[in-house]
Amino acid sequence: MNQGKMKEESLQEIMPDKQTGVCSHCGRPLPLEAAFCPWCETSQNEPQEITLSRISRRKGTGIGLLLLLACIFAAGVIYWYRISPRDYRGGVSVVYTLKGQKCRLILSFNKELKGEEEKLAAYKDELPEGNQAAVYSRLFLRTDSGNDLREEFTENIKEFKVTTVPRDGAVSMRTMESELRKEETGQIGETHVVYGPENGTNDICWDLTMKNGDTIHLEHTMTCELMPDMEVHYEDTPLNTMADIEAVLEEVMENAVPKTVPVLYLPPIEYEGELTLDRCTAKFIGSTEGEKRTTFTGTVTVKTRSPILTDLNNISFEGHGGIGLAAEEGVIVTDCSFRGYDIAADARDGSWIILESCQFEGNGTGFRFASGHATCSSPWYYGLRFVGNDVGIEIRQVPRNTPLELVDCVFENNGTDVVDPDGLVSGY
Repeated sequence: MNQGKMKEESLQEIMPDKQTGVCSHCGRPLPLEAAFCPWCETSQNEPQEITLSRISRRKGTGIGLLLLLACIFAAGVIYWYRISPRDYRGGVSVVYTLKGQKCRLILSFNKELKGEEEKLAAYKDELPEGNQAAVYSRLFLRTDSGNDLREEFTENIKEFKVTTVPRDGAVSMRTMESELRKEETGQIGETHVVYGPENGTNDICWDLTMKNGDTIHLEHTMTCELMPDMEVHYEDTPLNTMADIEAVLEEVMENAVPKTVPVLYLPPIEYEGELTLDRCTAKFIGSTEGEKRTTFTGTVTVKTRSPILTDLNNISFEGHGGIGLAAEEGVIVTDCSFRGYDIAADARDGSWIILESCQFEGNGTGFRFASGHATCSSPWYYGLRFVGNDVGIEIRQVPRNTPLELVDCVFENNGTDVVDPDGLVSGY
């Protein structure tokens, strides 16, 4: 008997109860669970094809799709960021990119950029009660490269506005003549801010909207405080002649605290002679007693060259030809009357006469405005009455063609109510 036959018989004797199979290679009997053939040493496990389940395939496809969507979203965000309108907000300055170049926009109250930004950010003034003044808020443009992009920048502005925002319950200041205006100093815009002590502190805000939708916001601060005054009453101090008035003003100039405005309370008498104010600004308040009223008969000339306005209140101007009030600087005139002058109130070049509740009667010309520039302005004229004048109002020129607006003004029996060849007056 050969050796193979003996092994087969021995295997059957050892595992008589085991179910047997055969080798896939040599055909000899094997237990069903045999992993290999002891005769030929051939593996009995058939190779299986391993495939990804449907769930695995779905999971792989989902991850790829998510990655693709994430890339598309990121690209969209970058593109949106580049083309979407942006909001540029700053204080006194802000950096804006135009055509790949950085432009610095700066606000200043000065004609030229001088000093550090903190010095440009705020302006402070003091004025007597009832006085007004004005200052320019200016917008400048600078580039790091030194290139002049003012023209390109202004062409890309869709609209702009300047507003005043009062702080701590103050009154809002007024803005006038806001315009884009290029100057050699680098300025590209300006506005006129009118203020008084009642305005306190205001933020002067510039808001620009560009043609691409970008918005730019800048602001700086204007503060006006009440200037201390020094009252002089006719009951306590002699104020009976023009010489007395001049002596009081001279004493104020020599002894008063700086930036102190004298307030003279005048008696209800008639003053003869002229009064020239060329050194000291003052406020004159007339009085009434029965039919008597403080009256000036000569010319009052104002040429103080001061940002503080001379103030005339409750005074009659009675003349016999000539000029009643000749202004070469800013003057406020309230509740006054003018009669009998060739020119009752004459606003000469460099001045501005602010009139309210005044009457002009029987004059050659009631009010003549012939000023081409001024350190102050107020285009509104309230409650004026022009009766029996050859000419009520004559307009020769106005600073920067600022229109004058008449509010509740009356014209009666004048030869000509208003001479205004350039159309600079409205409201009549």
